[in-house]
Amino acid sequence: MDDWLNGLDLKLENSFDDKVIKSQNRLEKRTMTDPKPIRTVRRGRIFPDIQWSEEKKARWKAEQEAFYQRCKVIFDRVQPEVNEICN
Repeated sequence: MDDWLNGLDLKLENSFDDKVIKSQNRLEKRTMTDPKPIRTVRRGRIFPDIQWSEEKKARWKAEQEAFYQRCKVIFDRVQPEVNEICN
């Protein structure tokens, strides 16, 4: 049983103390005091091949506005009840 506990302690020790990171196609051990690797800032569109036409943008905005108007009617109707419950 002691062997099992020693193995468990070793696994926990390795998982918390050192992190294995991939850098320049090789594995390196990184400790808590090492600086974090510098992230590359992404510039531009995430999906540049997906471009909406002006017509599609206008249709989407109209759908959003129609949805807002439908929801606003319901909200205005239940708002006094909600205020009574919350106060």
